[in-house]
Amino acid sequence: MFSFLEEQFRSGGFRSRFNNPNRINAPTFIHRIINPDRDDVFLPGRGMNHPQKNIDGVPIDQEIPEDVFHRLNGLDKIELRSSCQGQDPEHPTFIIFRLRSDNTEDKVKQVVDKINNAKNNLLAGYNLGNDNQYRIGVTAKDTWAGKPEYHDFWNELPNTIDQAVS
Repeated sequence: MFSFLEEQFRSGGFRSRFNNPNRINAPTFIHRIINPDRDDVFLPGRGMNHPQKNIDGVPIDQEIPEDVFHRLNGLDKIELRSSCQGQDPEHPTFIIFRLRSDNTEDKVKQVVDKINNAKNNLLAGYNLGNDNQYRIGVTAKDTWAGKPEYHDFWNELPNTIDQAVS
């Protein structure tokens, strides 16, 4: 006899959110944006235990600037999904978001192209995440908390994303 949780897992009850067999976790997704030829790399999620702070009921890494978080969270065309302050070349800082409306592959690709063509060091990519919805990841190579370009990355994000989704 199986427990309720085991039975739900075996019957597929918990899989509806994750029914995309190609779904990858956030750190691996971001790594592949920077290293598109390295699809053999898997980075475990939840492997970094950065100190956190709570902003409006949302836990975020301590080093992510609070004012930038508020500016990003205030963009009505996006839904923030994940972020990380980063810690090394394999684990750079990043943000992941979804478009609130028109989350079609064509629109998502347009947004990613606009971010990648902006005159800054931001790198963007997309794929299917939870619920088979497109997600957009934005990062910068060799950028994490403590690096000189870290605050530039975060300060550029709100305007770049806002312009890309408009």
